[in-house]
Amino acid sequence: MARLPRFVEDAMRGTGVPAVAVAVVHDDKVVYVKDFGVRRVGDAIAVGPDTVFQIASVSEPVSSTACSRSR
Repeated sequence: MARLPRFVEDAMRGTGVPAVAVAVVHDDKVVYVKDFGVRRVGDAIAVGPDTVFQIASVSEPVSSTACSRSR
């Protein structure tokens, strides 16, 4: 878990993504939550817990997984 922030930051640099939010869940418990980056490239406003991310076509599998796990 200690290497996760560096991995995320390296991936962001490599892809040019300005921000990500990461949550790790293990055994139905949130064990890690962190926001990385800024709202827009060149912007100084950091993302936070209320930032809305555009996830495009990734939303369908995420939503279906969440629904299937909640049963």
